[in-house]
Amino acid sequence: MAGSEPRPGHLVLVPFEDQRSSASFSAAEYLQLAAQTRRTVRVTVGSLGHVDVRAGDPWHAEDAEGSGPAAFERLMAAGGLDGSVAARCLDIAIEDLGAEGLDLSLDGALLEAARIMDETQGSAQRGRSRSQAAEEGFEALLDRDYEAAWRAFSAARALGDDREVIQMNLSRLEELGYAGD
Repeated sequence: MAGSEPRPGHLVLVPFEDQRSSASFSAAEYLQLAAQTRRTVRVTVGSLGHVDVRAGDPWHAEDAEGSGPAAFERLMAAGGLDGSVAARCLDIAIEDLGAEGLDLSLDGALLEAARIMDETQGSAQRGRSRSQAAEEGFEALLDRDYEAAWRAFSAARALGDDREVIQMNLSRLEELGYAGD
């Protein structure tokens, strides 16, 4: 029903904007509002996709990769949870809803999406830390600071960097007597 005037008694929460304004909500916030007010709405997440809510219950989620619970999680991870992608919420007629495909509670779905997002971000953070530790080791070698190199390569290995170059440097530093306790 985009582009049409709202019917009397129906709410259009916020028009779509290319950039998130301080007055708009995240898709997750719109979904929670729809659940609390038992509304039937379509919440779009930028141009990535949408989530339909029927009488306050999650009904259908769709993005470019498909539909269902996986699409819901992808939309939330892509900016629907934190509001980094502009969202809009419009009333929708029941006949315009997508096919039912979400057999889940909204709170449970949002918590699961947040858990997946946290794990993904944590994994990326560990990747950066592992990479940073290895880089510090290489820089310490160039500076001929072998004790610092041992500590950095040991940290990289403890963070899961199992590349052969890390192990070779640790072995060589140990042979030279720079292995820490």
